[in-house]
Amino acid sequence: MPAVHRPTYTPYPHANSTAIPSKRNLFSKRQMASQNCSGVRKRYEARKDKSGTLEALVASEFQEEGPPRRATRCLIRLTRGLSLTCKALQDMRSDSSAQPRVAIRAAPHRRDFFERLAEGASTEKLDKELAKWLAGLDVIVRQITEFLEKGGYGRV
Repeated sequence: MPAVHRPTYTPYPHANSTAIPSKRNLFSKRQMASQNCSGVRKRYEARKDKSGTLEALVASEFQEEGPPRRATRCLIRLTRGLSLTCKALQDMRSDSSAQPRVAIRAAPHRRDFFERLAEGASTEKLDKELAKWLAGLDVIVRQITEFLEKGGYGRV
């Protein structure tokens, strides 16, 4: 029987880590994230004058185009993914025994995950920096979610 090639990917390229995916559709999710970024970027490039912020980009897309409003749909999916990732990392920080959620299941075990993320720095320094980063990400995700939902543009 021929050997099965299992590709690896780098979930945190700055941490020089690799992991074998635990879900078959991991690569399709990564491709989807790339396509979602591309969808927002294409709209921005096409209408830079009306896309100074994500809020302006969405509002102008709703004024100018009918369905399917691709950039808005892409932004909703990106925001959903960022929200899940943020919550998973917050849970891991608050519960020292927690393992990564399904959203980031392809990450290494908790100890390895934080060691790789720290890149040799102390865990105390990592925890401080991660806390700041997650607080900022949480604010951004909440702001975009509130804008999309209150404005009737879509639900995250």
